[in-house]
Amino acid sequence: MSKRLFISNTTRQNLIFQVRWLGDHSGKLFARQIASGRQIEITERDLGADPEPKWKAIEEHLDRMGARDTAELHQSQIEDYLGVTYRWEGQISEAEIVTGHEMVLENADRRAAEEALKAAAGAHIAINGDQRIQAKTTAVEVIQDYDPRKGPDDQAIKFSATVDPVAGQNVGKLKRRA
Repeated sequence: MSKRLFISNTTRQNLIFQVRWLGDHSGKLFARQIASGRQIEITERDLGADPEPKWKAIEEHLDRMGARDTAELHQSQIEDYLGVTYRWEGQISEAEIVTGHEMVLENADRRAAEEALKAAAGAHIAINGDQRIQAKTTAVEVIQDYDPRKGPDDQAIKFSATVDPVAGQNVGKLKRRA
């Protein structure tokens, strides 16, 4: 039985999966496009002669690009998940691709919240400096711009963060506006 590898793209962007074969000194480029929300199948027939070093190159490339085994999607949260999953010998289900997309959104929201908190902490330090703190809290509110002709869509973001020197940092939950 020949090997099969399925790679899915759970992001909203199209992805071109590329690997250059360096082991055989040919420098040939293997590239396949993976549309948003879709998957591709790679077989030994796609790899041509001497597929084992090419499988190894593909595995190393998946690792370097942050791709995750689809089995990891069943965990509660994958830290720094970028939206590419793979599975050996079996297709990736639609539900797993949807779960992966939700994790991409959650990680993007978490990164946005962390950056907003850094901005709030920076504003607090800029206002108060190292001297005795005069303000009890500093708050930052982030509202995503949107086209005024279209209005906010279901992806619009509203976020607030506060820094309280006594209680510590408090991050408000990122909320998608309706």
